[in-house]
Amino acid sequence: MALENDALMSLLLAYSACHRSQLLQTSPPRMRMAEWAQSIFPALRESLVREWTPVSNTTLAMAVILVALEIMSPGAFGHGISWRGHITHARSLLAKRLERMSVKRVSGIAEGEGGEEEEEGFRFMQSWLGYVGIMGSLMASPMVDSVSSASELLPCSAFSVVPSRLGEELDNLGCMTGLSMRCVGLLGRVNDLSRQCDRERFGLDDRLWLGWSPTSSTAEQALVLEQNMIKSLAQTARPCSHGRAGNMHVRDVKEMATINEAFHWAGLIQLRRRVLGKPTNDADVQLHVRKILICLEKLRTGTAAEIRCLFPIFTAGCEAADKDQRRRLLSRLESAERSGMKQVYHARLLLERVWTEGRPWEELIGDEFIA
Repeated sequence: MALENDALMSLLLAYSACHRSQLLQTSPPRMRMAEWAQSIFPALRESLVREWTPVSNTTLAMAVILVALEIMSPGAFGHGISWRGHITHARSLLAKRLERMSVKRVSGIAEGEGGEEEEEGFRFMQSWLGYVGIMGSLMASPMVDSVSSASELLPCSAFSVVPSRLGEELDNLGCMTGLSMRCVGLLGRVNDLSRQCDRERFGLDDRLWLGWSPTSSTAEQALVLEQNMIKSLAQTARPCSHGRAGNMHVRDVKEMATINEAFHWAGLIQLRRRVLGKPTNDADVQLHVRKILICLEKLRTGTAAEIRCLFPIFTAGCEAADKDQRRRLLSRLESAERSGMKQVYHARLLLERVWTEGRPWEELIGDEFIA
């Protein structure tokens, strides 16, 4: 796509330049970044403002990469729009695309050329935006307005593209995130309940109310969700079609399955702490922390797998019971930090503040992206 679109190519070059500068700890090429930006934002603005302008895969790809760039390198194009703002913009484009597809389907109008490859590309971007929206909402301050139903635009909830195949693919591991769609959907439900309870758990001063407990209805929903997540852990995970087509190494597939498992344990910790109101020393919370540490032992040091595990590492770190656990988790964060991804650096600083100040991460988090 980038070879056929100058704006998308400019954005990819900007992403590459920012990552390289952070990896080498040098300054990014500001003048070149400004030149690239001139072709990027007008193209996105036109797609959003003009009601009947089709939203192509290329346009969606630009929106997706802008989100990723702002997460990886905050302020790369200036400090006017945060990654949350870029997610909102990308979701608007995605909603517009889905609405247009729905109208065409009801009217019996063919979608046009592009075929299975374009459809697969669209579903990939839809899944990634759903994942980023869920994680951005789940790991946010109670004072941040949550994006409504962050999981509603996932393929498994929208059922907008090839519904018959969705059930078969729920346990496929995404090649970018290492997670199954089933896991992401369950995390979306954890997010919904957590954000609902956050309004009760925290006062207007953004401080946690001591002694909070959920209503019986909320607790019942949480326990059902907990069982569903445990059942999901027993599902056989397999690589997605991209992984199968690319002859993915068995070791990589095993690491993806391990990442998927670690996210389940982290989601269960979030559920017990934020929805069921359990303390840090709760037996199950500490069991899940140990499970995450076991998962990390299966991942190679200094690989992309460590970056993908930022959410489980951070979640376990906030509940770690002893210095040895904290040391092991901090070591993995420091290793992942050498990747040049600034979200890892900011997550480490936040975790160290949690340990130093003895306060819950929800009271301290700002604009960090913990995933």
